[in-house]
Amino acid sequence: MDILKIDRSFISGTDTPKENAEIVRSIVDMAHSLGLRVTAEGVETQEQLDRLQSINCDRAQGYMFSKPMIPEDAGEMIRTAILEGGSN
Repeated sequence: MDILKIDRSFISGTDTPKENAEIVRSIVDMAHSLGLRVTAEGVETQEQLDRLQSINCDRAQGYMFSKPMIPEDAGEMIRTAILEGGSN
């Protein structure tokens, strides 16, 4: 095990209760002290992403980036992103 995922209920809750934000910060700190990378689930807003970046969360996933899709569509999206990124 080298990645710890934070459930979306903690992330979506960080918009209002201060307690959830502190729990998320503690989870990230604890995981890093154990040598784990952290992925936050359920990121839907730029504010949530900014908050996670400010506490050094390693990765994020959620509707902000993409809605769920079938593997073939995901592969095509990745290929397109690589091609577009390589042309700059």
